[in-house]
Amino acid sequence: MRKIALLNYLLAAFVCLSVNTVVAAEPNYQELTWDDLMPLDFDPNTMYNELDFSSYNIENMTDDDPETQRLYADLMDINRRAPMVDTLEGVYAKLPGFIVPLEMDGDKVTSFFLVPYFGACIHTPPPSPNQMVYVETQGIKLKSIDEPVWVRGRMLVETVDNEVGMAGYTMYTNLVDSYYD
Repeated sequence: MRKIALLNYLLAAFVCLSVNTVVAAEPNYQELTWDDLMPLDFDPNTMYNELDFSSYNIENMTDDDPETQRLYADLMDINRRAPMVDTLEGVYAKLPGFIVPLEMDGDKVTSFFLVPYFGACIHTPPPSPNQMVYVETQGIKLKSIDEPVWVRGRMLVETVDNEVGMAGYTMYTNLVDSYYD
């Protein structure tokens, strides 16, 4: 009789533990393209229509000319007003791109901008905020900045601005893989 009571007790304990145990399933990541980060009715070329280029002496500009700096500042101001896609808030996303390291811990990248093309923010002006994702990690090893990656994580419509550029989206993740794997 005691054996049956003990077996019933153990069985009840097992059932209780099984019911209270939650198994975290891998989220279903929605594969996004960079176009998905722009509203459908957004045309990036029309952003610059408000700029009166005739007010600049473009023919005589040089890199260190104050007029060049004024034009660049005006272009960047317009660029920063690009709209985000609010429905991406909270979406588990998978997005390809290139890493622009922002913060390092030894040989590991702890934060970076994910951008659609190699050289963005480094060799060229930064893309608009709806074409940049700020990613924060616990630290990932970076093989090369010219190698594309896949980043998986929960997308937030959250702006991060620093001296390199401004991202309109944010992800907190450690799921960064080679594009080719």
